[in-house]
Amino acid sequence: MGVRLLFVDDSGSPTQLRAAGDSGLYILAGVAVDDRSLPSVIRAASDAKAAVGARMGLGEWEAHAYHVWNNSGRFADKGSMLTADQKREIFSLMADVVADPRLNIIPVVVNKLDSGRQKPRRWPLAVGWSSMFKRFERMLVRTESGLILADEGGSDDKNAARAIVEKMGRARMERTPNRAGVMNGVIFRDSRLDVMIQMADMAAYIVHKHYRKDDRFRGWFETIRPRFDSNPTAIDLKAGNGYA
Repeated sequence: MGVRLLFVDDSGSPTQLRAAGDSGLYILAGVAVDDRSLPSVIRAASDAKAAVGARMGLGEWEAHAYHVWNNSGRFADKGSMLTADQKREIFSLMADVVADPRLNIIPVVVNKLDSGRQKPRRWPLAVGWSSMFKRFERMLVRTESGLILADEGGSDDKNAARAIVEKMGRARMERTPNRAGVMNGVIFRDSRLDVMIQMADMAAYIVHKHYRKDDRFRGWFETIRPRFDSNPTAIDLKAGNGYA
């Protein structure tokens, strides 16, 4: 019996639309790989990151999409800021890495605009993670177990995501006790130490920018699109149209 791993990160706020700068979208991206392919995928991604880091003098660096694109985080200091060409090179590199044919991507797009009647503050997170769990379950073959690993993020988000996955895992076990399915819970990891979660972060950011109609990201979106488990369809909270 094999194991398929799903590395997850997000882009956008997981709470109901609040701040003026909120895009109205919450994106989750999961990068799935089987346990036999994982070591070679990690080597390829790490080697590609190391090569571009050496060319740019970055040393050990995290492929954090928002920080790269906006010159924030470790790139905020004047001596560390990336040029426009360097940003494009990094995104092109990471898009190619994410487009590895050994990988599958689950993109979940939650549309928070016009969400109708008042709902719990973290409703977008609940809807997004429920969709991610269901689509990952569909990806698994009958004898295959699934393991979800995610960016540790904020404690509230971690607790909420873990509770959703555990609840859905228990319900699935009751329905189909003889099927392997997704293992209970979520393992949270520091994205700075996990290149697979960095790949999920890049995928989430590219999908987010595409849905915000930023044409600068169109090419990278088309690069990773063939790895999607299905065409992304925005979950409209007002319409209540289920899961993307």
